[in-house]
Amino acid sequence: MGTSLLCCVVVFLLTAVPTDARITQNLRYLVTATGREVTLRCEQDMGHDSMYWYRQDPGLGLQVISFSLNVGFSETETPYGYSASRKEKPFFLLTLKSTSTNQTSGYFCASSTTTEEQSHFFLAQKTAIRRDGMTQSHLTPLENKERRYFLRYMHRRP
Repeated sequence: MGTSLLCCVVVFLLTAVPTDARITQNLRYLVTATGREVTLRCEQDMGHDSMYWYRQDPGLGLQVISFSLNVGFSETETPYGYSASRKEKPFFLLTLKSTSTNQTSGYFCASSTTTEEQSHFFLAQKTAIRRDGMTQSHLTPLENKERRYFLRYMHRRP
């Protein structure tokens, strides 16, 4: 009788509560087997045009996964394994197409009223954004409000 290894993905939202942030995410915990599609939903009620999804691996800085400058416009920084959509201004969805152990990471959603071109005060530099084969840096404004998702894996032997 062979043993099988069940690999589960657990996604949870940290309980840190920013004082004036009005960004919510649709789940606190999610358990699913690897190879499944998982969608993380971010909602903001501040009327911000720009929304962002980041991931942060242990011991490393934030990496932009996807950003949206407005409804219907989203760019995916790391397209393999992810997709993003924004059909309504308050909502920005990030889909992990087939969950795997290399997606173990902290996931953050943020929104902003300004972009690099509109503000001179920045909190953190995002990774490069590719457009038409060119690379440019993009900075995160100070007024970003963020929440966190963490993707963890649990292994269980029957």
